[in-house]
Amino acid sequence: VLGDEALAWVRQCNAKSVAALFGNEDPQQSRLYGRFLDILESKAKIPYIGRVLNGLLYNFWQDDRQVRGVWRRCTIDEYRKPAPAWETVLDIDALNAAEGEPWV
Repeated sequence: VLGDEALAWVRQCNAKSVAALFGNEDPQQSRLYGRFLDILESKAKIPYIGRVLNGLLYNFWQDDRQVRGVWRRCTIDEYRKPAPAWETVLDIDALNAAEGEPWV
């Protein structure tokens, strides 16, 4: 992943994307760049459902409090609520603290 050939390929792909999105304009001075950055840094996120098992919806969540992440689940009815009450399945940050290991 960090080899010269792989990094050269990434730089080439990035250059194509920047050219397609911004043309000759400096991306960091572009309104579009600012909008992209606002979206990526937004705290308003929709929980992605990665798995449905036995009627429960599973989600892996990361934010400022859950830096390493937490696997959690809830029912479909709970998920439809504005602020679902998630059941924690595995709190990786807590596991790291308890075992003194950086698991992720």
